[in-house]
Amino acid sequence: MAYVTSNPVFKSTTLKNSMLATEPSPQTNNYKLLVVDGVLYIKDSAGAETPVGTAESGKNYVLNPRAEQNATDNVSNTATTGSWTIAKTTTAAELPEETLGSAFKISGSGLTVGDTVEWAIEATGIDDSDGGRWGLTSFHVQDISGTINGEYSLQVYNVTDSVYVGQKVTITGTGFFQVGVPIAAAADYEVHLIAETASPTNIGISSVALRPGIPQQGAIIGDWNDANITMSSGFGTVTDFSAKQRIVGTDIEFVVTGQTGTTAATDAYLELDDYTIQTDNIPVFGASATEFLVDGYGLRLWNGGGGDYNAASYRVQMAVDSAISSSRIYFSRSSGAGDDLGIPENANAWLSTNDGFILFFRVPINGFDQAFTPMASDVKFENSRARVAGDTATLNATPTIITFDNISGNFSGDGFTYNAGQYTCNFDGWVSVKSSLEAASGGGSGVTMVAQIFKNTTSVAENRKADVSFVSVSDMIEVAAGDTLEIRGSCPSGSPQLSSNSDGTYFTVARIPDFSARAVGSPFGGATASFTGDAGHGSTNNRIREFSSVVTTGDAFTAQNSATLGSSVTANYDMVMSIVYNDARTAGDFWFGISRNSTQLTTNIQSINAADREDVIRVNDANANVSVSPTIRVNKGDVIRPHTDNLPNSGAAGITCFMKVVCVERLG
Repeated sequence: MAYVTSNPVFKSTTLKNSMLATEPSPQTNNYKLLVVDGVLYIKDSAGAETPVGTAESGKNYVLNPRAEQNATDNVSNTATTGSWTIAKTTTAAELPEETLGSAFKISGSGLTVGDTVEWAIEATGIDDSDGGRWGLTSFHVQDISGTINGEYSLQVYNVTDSVYVGQKVTITGTGFFQVGVPIAAAADYEVHLIAETASPTNIGISSVALRPGIPQQGAIIGDWNDANITMSSGFGTVTDFSAKQRIVGTDIEFVVTGQTGTTAATDAYLELDDYTIQTDNIPVFGASATEFLVDGYGLRLWNGGGGDYNAASYRVQMAVDSAISSSRIYFSRSSGAGDDLGIPENANAWLSTNDGFILFFRVPINGFDQAFTPMASDVKFENSRARVAGDTATLNATPTIITFDNISGNFSGDGFTYNAGQYTCNFDGWVSVKSSLEAASGGGSGVTMVAQIFKNTTSVAENRKADVSFVSVSDMIEVAAGDTLEIRGSCPSGSPQLSSNSDGTYFTVARIPDFSARAVGSPFGGATASFTGDAGHGSTNNRIREFSSVVTTGDAFTAQNSATLGSSVTANYDMVMSIVYNDARTAGDFWFGISRNSTQLTTNIQSINAADREDVIRVNDANANVSVSPTIRVNKGDVIRPHTDNLPNSGAAGITCFMKVVCVERLG
């Protein structure tokens, strides 16, 4: 780009952690070169800033990314009930990047939530060098109405597999938005702008991109725009007031400038009228308020006489007192870095009348944390598991907590603590629990042994066996932090003493991962399908168990109960799946298990193709409540079924019939 004048003069200025808007414009026929966060800008005497060398580099698979052609070329939309309006605009106030000269102007009316505007990808698609890598999707946004906050979201759609992939970001106003997406060379994609309300307000879009890359920490970086901030009366009537803000990840940066009026003996504070501060992320120094010292980047305050309260003699502190308002920031002054904030000072104790000030600070905002971002605590607990074993207690008719204290426990991760037979969970999520109780003496003929899993004070799983010397029980259980898990054993007939054998008497618990701790950026699992209730078998698929109800969470599975086809779970993407299927028969001697993609749905499970069996068991005992629990890798479209020999009937009192399926880790 050329700048032609009668004798241009350039002045070079380097700005660190600042922005163009506060740098004064040069005199007429002069220009400034500004380096902001590593990008070179030219600023002219009218205040216009132009980045030097704005042409894109590298790959961008999106066709018509800037509405340089007709706005509808390679851009389509869905509208279930209402309509989208997609136009090319050259109006400066509607351009996210004014120097580009054009952008998409989009609005919708009477839409159904989930309707989309879709940018097509060039016909060659993602090439082999990109497959299996992370991609980066981004675009610039201009909030034309000034009220956009959650009306739109951005995500990539895998057209080949008809599924959304990767991360999703909610658009919260003017700014630059980007998200990560796993890309496969064999798939075709679209970039989707998704309606989150029925009539979203006007939005400007430019520089739509899908390219290989890795999303940066704090993926949402907004442009500077006006902030809605109120100064307390302690500052007096403020003149030359200006408040700007921009989104940086889950935080907002603010720059506030002005000149005080007649300061008063009243608290000095700012009110962030549009936001609530996430005070959990601010260090606490005092009992009554959330307080922190600000030095250098964060907050700076100058008085009109040139004194710098961040200098060695004075420092500015700010506090958020959630007992009063989590949107209010109080100020005071201290004489050294080690001073803690006491009571926020009156404005006239540290400001004079007609003082100029610049406040530059950054705070975490409630609601800006993105659901797909794992916290450190999640990763810390992710692969937690523990095992304790051995006990010599004597069972009787009263269910008793088994302490498993004779052999020390083996623990991995920090997800569980253990004391006297009881695990305490330190996280929210799902766990896999299994226990075996083996009799050292007194077992066998005429002896019934019962094992129960208790969550807190409630039995959540039970198994009982007659004429035996051991019993086992297992289940997948949803827990919250602080929940306790324990095994209780009893013997309605006989009084066997348990064995200290660690292979026969044990209690294991493991957290079912929401995602892989080795690949935190990967798509997460955690979806569930829970089948309950005995409804017999399918009339056509008469070897497939039918349950009476099913509840699903997430989008990992398509689950069904059918009177003709029986029950099944279909995987909606590649994953690691964990299954527990529990059943019983009043008369005993039956087979059941899990089949995958079997076509032999009227054949007993023990006789179907071995390759289609994922787990199988034969149970000889009447009323024995037994589980199979495979953990398997499945592909998108695989069908998992509870497969039997048509004999299980779960007819005995207290015997349950259920199947639980959990997506342990999503693989694609």
